[in-house]
Amino acid sequence: VTTVPVNPTVTQAACPAGELIAPTLTLPPDGNGITYTVSPAGPYTAGQTVTVTATLSAGFAWGTLPAGWVEVSPTVATFSVTFDDVECKEVVPVNPTVTQAACPAGELIAPTLTLPANTEAITYTVAPAGPYTAGQTVTVTATLSAGFAWGTLPAGWVEVSPTVATFSVTFDNVVCIVVSPQSPVLKPSVCPPGATVPTPSVLTVGTTTGITYTAGPAGPYSAGQTVTITATLQAGFAWGTLPTGWTQVSATVATFKVTFGPDAVCPKPAQPAPPAAPILPVTGADGTGVLIGLSTLSLLTGLVMAAWGHRRRQLR
Repeated sequence: VTTVPVNPTVTQAACPAGELIAPTLTLPPDGNGITYTVSPAGPYTAGQTVTVTATLSAGFAWGTLPAGWVEVSPTVATFSVTFDDVECKEVVPVNPTVTQAACPAGELIAPTLTLPANTEAITYTVAPAGPYTAGQTVTVTATLSAGFAWGTLPAGWVEVSPTVATFSVTFDNVVCIVVSPQSPVLKPSVCPPGATVPTPSVLTVGTTTGITYTAGPAGPYSAGQTVTITATLQAGFAWGTLPTGWTQVSATVATFKVTFGPDAVCPKPAQPAPPAAPILPVTGADGTGVLIGLSTLSLLTGLVMAAWGHRRRQLR
């Protein structure tokens, strides 16, 4: 009775979920005058070659053998199987790009997270999705495609399963420190006791952590002049409630205007008394000097008055 062998059932190696699944070979059931064996016996590995042998029972002969079978003798035929050289390609995930929150210009800029680009090997997701807030924690998940396996994971990545790894990100708990500007102090011009010249007006700007103050124009100043004080926030700070007189120009700048009053007027010094009339020297023609002072004038006045009295008595 003629008979023909049946091919074994072969399942090739595969890497569907991050781990290599070994190949398998299942012999046909014995029957129709044929007994099947395989050498070597399993389990098998990718790339391995094995031989299936079909042996006839008494009273049977080979018919036309199917493709792949080789008649070794009138009672023996063989079938060679070489498993596919399948392997899981090792890959590693890439860290996400993280930008922390910041306060560079008076307003808090929220943190950001950018996932790596997906590849044929790895797909990335993040939960929860953005936008994000300072101090928040999110989880990035990397999932393998079929045919790939994890290599040595970079620091921060945790292998959850043969196909899944996670990376946790906690954003810095950044805040903008709230500050308010200090108003400038204008000390007016005064006249100190006994002084004849007034002191100039003095402008003093504030000192506040997180704020830089400037005055424009720069001193010295004059009466009636208007000066603008500019308060500029440093990185990490934001405006609180502005005191009266301050005007917020931008997220980082506020201004305050100061106008100088008039200078103080000091009393004028007392004028000194005029000097006494001097006794003048008179020089005669002969060169003899005669001093005519106040006593001489008094004597002459007396003589004139006496002569006037005598004349009046004669007229009576």
